[in-house]
Amino acid sequence: MIQNLHGTEKVEKKDVVKEKEWEELKIEETFFKEEEKHYIREKGKKEVKTFEFDIAISVAGEDRHIAENLVRALSAEGVKVFYDNLYKYDLWGKDLRVYFQGIYGPKARFVLLLISKYYPIKEWTDFEFSIMRDEAKRRKNEFILPIKLDDTKMIGISESIAYLDYRKEGIDGIVDCLLKKLSQELSD
Repeated sequence: MIQNLHGTEKVEKKDVVKEKEWEELKIEETFFKEEEKHYIREKGKKEVKTFEFDIAISVAGEDRHIAENLVRALSAEGVKVFYDNLYKYDLWGKDLRVYFQGIYGPKARFVLLLISKYYPIKEWTDFEFSIMRDEAKRRKNEFILPIKLDDTKMIGISESIAYLDYRKEGIDGIVDCLLKKLSQELSD
């Protein structure tokens, strides 16, 4: 039983939407459950983590042209990428503060952090980065993959964390490194 929007009338959920659609409406609930319940499948006797997205991209609006080139190149290689402009239809009407908890958290295997002078000063990128930092603390393996677009230092990313420099690697170099990274198995 669920309540209508006004909270007064109760109806059976099957009367409102089909079962599959009902599960999609409850998507926010799944973000806060342990990732093992949603992203692990059995493969023989070994458990292998699976993710909805191989990569989620976090970028300031001023650098979207670089992100879009990365998305095209990665998608051509079969990489499942979350980039907000690809999912406008899905984001429309959602509470993004809730939705992004999953995207930049347990639903992505890695997050590409495109660091430039614009990234640290934006409210939304700061919010996305706070989710990533929390998720990185829960992971046993690297999670945040920084890519420097310029010489900006990012508070919250240790100087000892390896990064790729877009100016040296270009799109092709980043894609090659990422494909190799994705081919590695996750350690337990």
